[in-house]
Amino acid sequence: MAQRVVFAANDGTNGVELWITDGTPDGTVLLKDIAPSSLSSYPSHFAGLPGGRFVFVADDGTYGTELWVSDGTADGTYLLKDIAPGAYSGIYAGVESYFSFAALGDGRLVFAASDDINGYELWVTDGTADGTYLL
Repeated sequence: MAQRVVFAANDGTNGVELWITDGTPDGTVLLKDIAPSSLSSYPSHFAGLPGGRFVFVADDGTYGTELWVSDGTADGTYLLKDIAPGAYSGIYAGVESYFSFAALGDGRLVFAASDDINGYELWVTDGTADGTYLL
């Protein structure tokens, strides 16, 4: 499998959304329009998982800024966990934030999030909904 890079970009139609490239013009495409119409999901803070998957944060306009996962395909890109139920954002990943993922060395990542009950605490994910929980 060829190496690919994911990034956020605005094509002037879809807002700031998730893109993927293999380094060629023809291989640079919108991976998924996460937020509807011209709204922006602002995908950011990408971190790799085993098996070529990755997690990132984005706002789909319904669940707030939450944790997403992708295998590099549109169908394989989805909301992993609504950490703060409803429209409240579970993850604060603004430009001025210090949000990041840290690798635990066993394929899992640790990050800070708020479930709107416990405040900002450490969470862990293995890239599955059941494997994403308050640490």
